[in-house]
Amino acid sequence: MKYFISLLFLLTACSVTAQISLSVAPARLFFDITGTRKTEKIKVFNNGKEKAIWQIYLQDWTRDSLGQKHFFPPNTLPHSCAADLIIFPSVLQIPPDSTGEVTVSIKDNFSLSQTDTSKHAMVVISQADDPAKLKDAAAKKQAAIMIKAEFAVHVYLLNGGSKKDVTIDQFYLQRDSAKNKLQVYVHNTGLQPLDTKVHIEFSNDATAKQWKLNEITAAILPGDIRIVSFALPDGLEKGMYSAMATVDCGEDVPLKIGELSFNWNE
Repeated sequence: MKYFISLLFLLTACSVTAQISLSVAPARLFFDITGTRKTEKIKVFNNGKEKAIWQIYLQDWTRDSLGQKHFFPPNTLPHSCAADLIIFPSVLQIPPDSTGEVTVSIKDNFSLSQTDTSKHAMVVISQADDPAKLKDAAAKKQAAIMIKAEFAVHVYLLNGGSKKDVTIDQFYLQRDSAKNKLQVYVHNTGLQPLDTKVHIEFSNDATAKQWKLNEITAAILPGDIRIVSFALPDGLEKGMYSAMATVDCGEDVPLKIGELSFNWNE
């Protein structure tokens, strides 16, 4: 009897090390309709000692308010750009210690208008079974344990002249029996994806003691709201506190600030 066991890793353009040594770059591709560059390259590196075979295809994806990604067939989501893309090749074989390329191009008749929001999709680079290994395992009637990897490269179709903006829709103390948290609802109100850095500082009104919580980064698609949660430190004294949240999206987006006063009586 023979068995074939596959272990699958879904990654976002990083490297895998174990029995395989593979990596993909870059993690994201941006196409600006106001520019002239219509083709980009994805590098696929095989630093291992065996040949790697890849299947390349497109998927749709979205991210929920907690930052979790969800995947769908291509051309099924409203803001998909999968139909506007051409990828080549669909199968890529890379010898040991070598590099391969995947070409991603925009079709000449792409559908993003000057007033449209951005569109996005995902190029999935999935390691395929090596037929020679499967055949050899079958001949020997033994289990074939194969570690397989998938890499996801995000592709964005943008109107480079469209606006970037963000708002803080809510900032409040979420009381929870397990862990109390300060939560910031960050809303991308612009037409381009944003990489945000969210900071929180707060102080005790009576003692003036201050705390700075660790920065959290959040990627947010146009129109989406991301809930960014900060756990409060242990040992807070009872009393009134003043907190300030800042959302930094880079030099071309004004810094956004939210303020909160809360009574801590735990």
